[in-house]
Amino acid sequence: MNNKIVIFTQSPISKAPRVVKEANCLARNGFKITLFSLWNDSTIVKNEMELLDEEIIYKAGIDITNKNIKSAFHRFKRRIYRKSTKILGIQSKHALGYGYKQFLKKLKEEKADLYIGHEEMSLALSKDLISEGFKVAFDFEDFHSQDLLPKDRVYRPNKLLSSLENFILNNASYCVTTSQSLANQLAKEYNAPQPLTIYNSFHRFKSIEPRRISRNANSLVWISQVIGPGRGLELLIEGIALSKLSYELTLIGKKDQEFCDLISKSSPLNLKLQFSDYIPPDRIAAELKKYDVGIAFEEKKPRSRDLTITNKVFHYFNSGLAILATRTSGQCEMEQKTKGVISLVYAEPLQICESLEDLFLDKEKLELIKEKSSYYGNEVFCFENEEQKILKLVVDVLG
Repeated sequence: MNNKIVIFTQSPISKAPRVVKEANCLARNGFKITLFSLWNDSTIVKNEMELLDEEIIYKAGIDITNKNIKSAFHRFKRRIYRKSTKILGIQSKHALGYGYKQFLKKLKEEKADLYIGHEEMSLALSKDLISEGFKVAFDFEDFHSQDLLPKDRVYRPNKLLSSLENFILNNASYCVTTSQSLANQLAKEYNAPQPLTIYNSFHRFKSIEPRRISRNANSLVWISQVIGPGRGLELLIEGIALSKLSYELTLIGKKDQEFCDLISKSSPLNLKLQFSDYIPPDRIAAELKKYDVGIAFEEKKPRSRDLTITNKVFHYFNSGLAILATRTSGQCEMEQKTKGVISLVYAEPLQICESLEDLFLDKEKLELIKEKSSYYGNEVFCFENEEQKILKLVVDVLG
């Protein structure tokens, strides 16, 4: 295939596994792929290139890796627009990311057969590209106008985001999103065609190493980009404190040091709390396999968090873990599709305590749950299956 596809996002791709999987999938299937992202750290950019198929051309939508006047100007400009949004209510696309005009200029110069956008600023970029006659698809990784907590939302032009979502859903060549729950809500909210669901799954993981079953304590793991407040960890620790069992809890991600110090000091005697820094994507599945139960305590607010299904759930499936999760719309959807793998709880410490004890007091049942989890992660929802949906959409659009 000689079709040229440009994929673009406003984040470093090391924080965007969905973008990486899509780009590699399309490159492996013969499309000419150029990928644009934010370059903000030269060391990270070098490592990111190793995540991509060697045929992919990787470019900076905006490059602020150098501490020069140009980079300082981009940072200053975005900061001013964000403050203007908070103080004056200005709805500007320049508040969504760095170097909007330069990014758009680079995209148009590519003259691709198809553009695929990801994240907030890409909504605005996509609208401008569509308005100029380019063929554009969009991946709604989140409900962008309904994302973030109130203290952070004040810096976002939410009215503009809502208008952009409406335009893209009704004018893009196709749209995809992360859950059926979010697909239904986006279609309803904007009276638009329903996006196709592409789950945040991962490639099959088949380890030849035997699973480590015997442990001194019952093992729990939680993974995210940042270990910080507002992610349900305080609630989990409250539940553990009520239990008669002992637990090991490993938290994987970049540490918010103040928060980590706080929960370390408040941890009960029956909990051994451990922290792990960043793990390379190709090592996550093997690392998580060491544990018994993955924790996915998401909040129902903001709406985006309620409706999406986060990467961590699919990491746990991939590694064959039982899952303890809160009753968000997205996680209820996945529980219905994987009966018996996910134990759903309300935000109540006593119920969390009882659910954990139910899981760990019957070891044989727990091992059966983990085997079932691995089946769903590596046979049903693996990316090898999900990528077929992407390929069909792209082929249909390009003819």
